[in-house]
This record gives sequence, C-alpha cells and structure tokens, in this order.
Amino acid sequence: MRATLAGGLGEIAAAPPIGADAPLADILDFLAAFDAEATAMEADYVGLPPVDGIARRSEAIEGADGKGITLHIVEPAERSGALPGIVHTHGGGMAFLTAEDAPYRRWRDELAGTGQVVVGVELRNSAGLLGCHPFPAGLNDCASGARWTYRNREALGISHMVVSGESGGGNLCLATALKARREGWIDEIAGVFRTRRT
Repeated sequence: MRATLAGGLGEIAAAPPIGADAPLADILDFLAAFDAEATAMEADYVGLPPVDGIARRSEAIEGADGKGITLHIVEPAERSGALPGIVHTHGGGMAFLTAEDAPYRRWRDELAGTGQVVVGVELRNSAGLLGCHPFPAGLNDCASGARWTYRNREALGISHMVVSGESGGGNLCLATALKARREGWIDEIAGVFRTRRT
C-alpha cells in the first residue's frame, strides 16, 4: 500500500460545471447526462456470458406513501431449502440511474448465481429517467422493499435478509437500517452491507 500511495493520489477531479444554486432545470439536464452514459454502458455488458441457473421476475408493490414500486427478483432456478436474501439498493447518488441499468442487472444475476435470492428495488431518485422525486421518496421505496421482502420471506424461500447497496445505494441501505431502528422493525434486517464507489 505504501508503494502504491508513494506516487500520490493523482489529480483531484474537477468541480461539476454547475453548482447547487443553479436552476433546477439545469441540474436536471446535467443529471440526465449521467443516465445517457448508463444507457451507453449497455454495450459493455452485451458480450458477457449469461449467468446460468437463475430465474428473473418482477413484483409490483405499493410503497409506504401509496406509490407503486417495482421489485426485480433474481433467484436460483433450482434449489433446496431456504437461501440468504439480499435487498439491493442501486447506486447513482440517489439522483440518477435505475435498477434496470446493465451493471445492476448483472450484479443481481451474479449474486443469485452464488445461491442467493436478490430483490432489487426500483427506487425513486431526485432526478433522472424516472422523474424528479424529493427525499425521502427513495428511502421510503427502499424501506418498503425491505419490509415486503421480510413479510414474504417464506414465499421467497429466504432464511434471513441483508440490505446492501453501493455508492448512493449504500447510503440508502444505511438509511433504511436507521429508519428501521427508529420505527421498531430493525429485527427484520439480519445485516447491512454497504460499498462505496472508488
């Protein structure tokens, strides 16, 4: 590690071309560019071999605030006995990207391929393709997805549930656990696993 860091950490990334005081329309346009890049990433995943032995389906549920939420469920096609369950909250700074973007589809497939049931929450961001939804819409969606997963654990065939996410989704998985603790349902969550984007 010392050898790696001896050369320094490189150049600091440039500040975004717009600030928090920019008009909302300009901020939304700026964030839309990230969603366009995510669409371009699809090509990076086309050549990957498919993950064998998994099944995908979607479930439409009603969230805590009455809004519809899509849950993307990926699980081993064949199994015996209960499996670990993961509720996945995708990255994107809570402002852009969707659970159906290629990296998150692939991640759910890979996790299911290891013998887990994965529930990806299509959460509402503050901007992006799914519209502009102020906080705490996304957090409410993640909590609703986790609660649905726990309530349906027997039908899903899961033994316990971990909430996991990366980057902005990592913040949301932590916030989901904090919300669960505050509201008295923390015992439904067996663990929290957050990764950050590097």
